[in-house]
Amino acid sequence: LALGLGDNREPTGPMDRLFASRWSAAAGGVLLGLSVSMRYPNLLLAIALPIALALTGRRSRALAAAVSIVATLAGGLALNQLLTGAAVPYKAVRATFNEETGYPAGEGAEERLSHFQTAQATHRLGVVPQVQPAVTFYSTLYFFVGRHTGILLYGPAALVFAWLVVFGHRHAQRDLVGLTLVAAVVALAAFYLLWMPRNYFGGATFLGNRYFLTGYVLLLLAPQRAPGRRALASVWVIAGLTFFSAATSSARTWDTDGTSQMHASVGIFRLFPYESTAMDLDGRRDRYWSDELVRFVDPFAKVGAQGFKLSAGSPAAELVTACSREHGVIRLLVQSDVPEVEVVYRDWLQKKRFRLKSASGGARGFLEIVPSPTVRRHSYWWDSDASLAVRSFRLSLRTPDGGPADAEVRYAGPYRFVPRFYRAETESARIPGHGRAASLRRLALRVRNVGSRYWETDDPIPILVGYRLFRLPRTESEPVAIGPFSPLPRRIAPGEVLEMELEAAWPEEEGRYELVVDLVVAGLNWFEEWNGAPVAHRPIRVVTAADEGT
Repeated sequence: LALGLGDNREPTGPMDRLFASRWSAAAGGVLLGLSVSMRYPNLLLAIALPIALALTGRRSRALAAAVSIVATLAGGLALNQLLTGAAVPYKAVRATFNEETGYPAGEGAEERLSHFQTAQATHRLGVVPQVQPAVTFYSTLYFFVGRHTGILLYGPAALVFAWLVVFGHRHAQRDLVGLTLVAAVVALAAFYLLWMPRNYFGGATFLGNRYFLTGYVLLLLAPQRAPGRRALASVWVIAGLTFFSAATSSARTWDTDGTSQMHASVGIFRLFPYESTAMDLDGRRDRYWSDELVRFVDPFAKVGAQGFKLSAGSPAAELVTACSREHGVIRLLVQSDVPEVEVVYRDWLQKKRFRLKSASGGARGFLEIVPSPTVRRHSYWWDSDASLAVRSFRLSLRTPDGGPADAEVRYAGPYRFVPRFYRAETESARIPGHGRAASLRRLALRVRNVGSRYWETDDPIPILVGYRLFRLPRTESEPVAIGPFSPLPRRIAPGEVLEMELEAAWPEEEGRYELVVDLVVAGLNWFEEWNGAPVAHRPIRVVTAADEGT
């Protein structure tokens, strides 16, 4: 752009004459043409050069710039086609969108994944913009105040420069150039806000360090005079505050957040809205639990295949969920390793504390959280027909004494937990009455599901089979051993019979025990607590190897 625009002064020296020549304009056009071939919306910026030159009477330079832009763009598109199989790289077949990288899984995933694996383009553009006032409103909001991209914090000087051009007229010809460049910046923003309004809600954002970065160059060249003292002072005050916030955030989270977003973990940036719901930042993956999208904004939760872990003393883990449910109740199945612990929930309007119920080996609970109302509702890039409610909230773990604690959390989504759903009726149970100490014995069960919900180990509310051993006589409520939990062999529908075998480990110390076998909601309750009795129980005698024959 600097080469293409040259200098408006009369040439007085060799360098002035070079910058004022058509060769300089052509060189600028070549570089702009290359930028367009890499990201075609840059065409909105490139055409600002010949337009500005033509409006200021430098028609030969304008023609040289236009010809070089078109020629270089044609060559760049041909090279793209040769190297990637598509003239525009973003239209090439993508091989990195699959279940392993965290993109759509579950029901309908195959169809959505084919959109990226076998079909070209992640979006289609038409001549007519997508008129979606609500989505465009949100996109514009994030354009100015987004946590990772908001121009008010990341580029306040750009707004000052634009203000100087629009309202600081001094020289008619130079003002015309500046207004043309600012118009190109506005056109670039309008392109994403009107033609690609979902870009914020299902992909990368376009302002900070990405799509919009080239727009800053035009704003740097647009003003024809330096900003005043007040304008510069306001910019430096904002820059100082944001730098202090970013530096403080990075220092506080250096050991727990080694990503490029550590500056937004606490402080000013943390207060700003998070603008993307399906973007993979620094390797953190989206999850599709309970047929709903769960997005982990920061690394302050250890994410596993079926749930995630919170640790007391760590910063709150921020999540974004997207679902079609109107009520949007957030349901969590939580199990902690300490008896006294509470889960702290916070969203944009409210803060709630939930104390978990003390249980054997720690604390547990099924939380049903009613979040604050959300005004964010939009579709995703892989399914433009579904309109989903999007909510952002934070979860943290706290202990009364500030000591360490961990909690396993499962996102249950639309699944309600009601004890009467889980009913079991035993048809038969084969349990040996005695055995050798420290040996393994095989148990067999036939249990009918007489409740109203499926039993499934891979469910958001998982069902397992386990056992407990109590010493007889039962003078203590705590078991001497809790056996390993066994997964169900298949999904058991209401009315169906579960048939399975499992191994029980007899204790090492001889004596009389009671073996209690039961179904369990993982991390919550044994069925006995609702049904009044376990699936099976029997007194057993554990003997040493020498006494086994007697």
